[in-house]
Amino acid sequence: MVKIKVELFGPLNSPHGKKFIKEIGRNISIEEFMEKELQYQKSAIAFFVYLVNGKRVDKNTILKTGNDLQIFHPIGGG
Repeated sequence: MVKIKVELFGPLNSPHGKKFIKEIGRNISIEEFMEKELQYQKSAIAFFVYLVNGKRVDKNTILKTGNDLQIFHPIGGG
């Protein structure tokens, strides 16, 4: 299982600072994960910063490492 740690700061009409951990038993793209789990916020998603062990990496690196993934979304994206 892959644990994905997600921290969201979404639009004003959504919960701020939402944090959750999602376990996935198969390979899944970040885009697919976000679309399925956070479809109601999709229009606010501008970009993501991926951090693994405190270092910024791209999604391909994350998917290869299998480490916990942290996704950060800024307020007011669009």
